[in-house]
Amino acid sequence: MTDPAFLFYPSDFLTGVSDLTFEERGQYITLLCLHHQKGRLSQKMITLCCGNATADVMAKFRQDEQGLFYNVRLEKEIAKRTQFAEKQRERAINGWKKRKEEESHGNATAMPFINRNRNRDIIINKDIVVIKKEEKIKNEIPDILEFLNYTEEQFFKSGLNQKYNFAEIEPQVRLKYSAWVENKWHDGNGVKIKNWKSKATNQIKYYTPNGNKEKLTTIEKQRDSYAKLDKLFDAQLSKSNINFSGGIPPQ
Repeated sequence: MTDPAFLFYPSDFLTGVSDLTFEERGQYITLLCLHHQKGRLSQKMITLCCGNATADVMAKFRQDEQGLFYNVRLEKEIAKRTQFAEKQRERAINGWKKRKEEESHGNATAMPFINRNRNRDIIINKDIVVIKKEEKIKNEIPDILEFLNYTEEQFFKSGLNQKYNFAEIEPQVRLKYSAWVENKWHDGNGVKIKNWKSKATNQIKYYTPNGNKEKLTTIEKQRDSYAKLDKLFDAQLSKSNINFSGGIPPQ
């Protein structure tokens, strides 16, 4: 069964279509809806749905090896929503299994009282323990897709999309995520990452479109410096009387 909805970010949409006419915006949102309901689009489907979609509209889509068109951001949102739904399903199944096991052993436990209080859930059990969902989520390590989606959202909110595309810095974002994971969710200074969303947001300003090229240039400069030092050392050695094979040569 096709998911009847997907996350829609009005601010990101308005920014992304700022260079489109109102007619083109209508074509774009229509194709996004068709993509969500039908999957990747053939040229025939696009023509039947929107007629002759303009080049600026089609630039919002990529084409796969089969010649089908798709929107990268939409597919990320679909995958993100699917993963979330699957996690919720697994939690429900595990919770049901746990309750059945407790009942079979005659150790049924009363369900906790849940008090809905604005934007947080306060769960009170026999030990009067208060758990805030937002604090629990902050301490969880996200998967790479959630990390990329959140970073991309903050990238658009920061206004940097006016200077360059997120795709230009995505490799650096992936490298940063991998580094944190390999370091057991600690940053480069060895400090444990407690709020990854805040950390990821602060990191955005350090990404640059030519970040990888700048690192490569630095390494090449270092290599040139070492080569020059070697030549200088060889020149000084040839002028001296030092012979590494047998001490000082005879005059």
